[in-house]
Amino acid sequence: MKNHVSIIAAAMLSLGLTACGGSGGETTPSASSNTDTSNGTTQASGSGDITIKVLDGYVVSANVRDALGKTAIEVGDGLYTFEGGATYPLIASGGKYKDTGAEFDIAMVAYDGEVISPITTIVANGTDTTLLNAFASALGTPADLDSLAVDYADTNNTSFAKAAQMAYLLIKDGNVEEFKTQLSNSALPTNVNELIEQNQLMIANSNMTSIEKAIKNNYLKTLQSSTVGGAEFEAFIGNQKYNLSKIGDNDDYDGDGLSNKLEVVFGLDLTDPTDINGFADTDDDGVSNAREMMFAFEEACGTGYELKTNYDSSCLYKYDEYNQYVTGWAAQETEDGLIVSVQSNVADEFGVPYLSIADDAGSVTLKTYDEAQTYCQNLEFGGHNDWRLPTKTESDVIFGSSTQGMGNQYGVGYKYFNPFLHTDHIMNAAHKQHDGESFLINAYKETRTWIDQEYDADNAYATSMWRFNLDLSFMGNESHTPKSYTHNSICIRTYN
Repeated sequence: MKNHVSIIAAAMLSLGLTACGGSGGETTPSASSNTDTSNGTTQASGSGDITIKVLDGYVVSANVRDALGKTAIEVGDGLYTFEGGATYPLIASGGKYKDTGAEFDIAMVAYDGEVISPITTIVANGTDTTLLNAFASALGTPADLDSLAVDYADTNNTSFAKAAQMAYLLIKDGNVEEFKTQLSNSALPTNVNELIEQNQLMIANSNMTSIEKAIKNNYLKTLQSSTVGGAEFEAFIGNQKYNLSKIGDNDDYDGDGLSNKLEVVFGLDLTDPTDINGFADTDDDGVSNAREMMFAFEEACGTGYELKTNYDSSCLYKYDEYNQYVTGWAAQETEDGLIVSVQSNVADEFGVPYLSIADDAGSVTLKTYDEAQTYCQNLEFGGHNDWRLPTKTESDVIFGSSTQGMGNQYGVGYKYFNPFLHTDHIMNAAHKQHDGESFLINAYKETRTWIDQEYDADNAYATSMWRFNLDLSFMGNESHTPKSYTHNSICIRTYN
């Protein structure tokens, strides 16, 4: 984190507070250089108790102290009382967010008023008029500290909540000085979204990596587009906020099981978990991103544990150009999604019905055996309502068991069947190379889907699906499991 000579830093030192940069611990508020005519402290008016609200979303179990080291007593959610008054500045650190339970990872300061927030922190003691005027103008308040010390959760103020969460990002990253420079070269913002735009311009002109810029801009765009009230804002933005430090190649910012770098290599959106989980089709060719990427990864572009270095220019990876693993199955596009059916000649050859499987997102919601039965029986998908769980024989056909039925030769494979959608445990497994850079890939651990067959009164069969020697083909391996356990529920129907 960058060092800034400021009264905030001096105040923290006077309280014996320490901070460490980066994402792993408490972050010192970074503010512009300020001067003061005295020692930077101001006695609160009166000699009675003073109660302070600490919010970046309400913060509980925090350490709240004044300039002389007096510690406030927590009296409620986000409320802290200094008995007999306090001497400003007041500093809050540690604790956790009331709404989400996540760790509170910055330190905040207030030089006036009864609120400590990211806004009061970034405007500091108000002598830096660039920051003070910009926030006041964007929020439509007078340019003074007390006017900006607003409890945006209690007042349900969306604009203040947005400004606070933007200030949080600046404080966490130590970019307050850079932001001040950006503001000094621009007209005063007339609303909070214009204030956020100045932050976006600062990021665009920074030396951040492309991955970091994408993550930070995604966070700011979410702030801009939000209409959530201040009372719910922390719960709304929390997941993105707590992942802001996941900017490395091997991190997974959006939590979809792919590293940031791997998403960049394959042209996916590293801020959008839905572009790989489900039916997202960025190039609109009728084949989902997940299927295209996994085919390229395992078949067309892989060389052991490395990607071919010329992947971006010459790797053949479209499923519609490579059909080796889909003999015996055909896709039917419907208004509700994709249905895959075994072809009639294959069904006749192996003496099984013409089966269809519903590649529906709800099937990955973990369910007990009874819940899975009910789910399939009530499913309406692709214009049909006669879905059910598969029998053991049908499961062999669908998942390509190596020991029974049709085997891997005709199993549905992963051209049509989405491995991301139908695996519930994902883990980092190995490193791949691309253009000399190493980044994490993801392998799939075993997952199970229910079969319509009981073992006894308390147990039923389920099919295991797992990777085998880096091959994404599914291997059927039925075993019984307690009905109370929760697994996937992939529904089928007899194709007419």
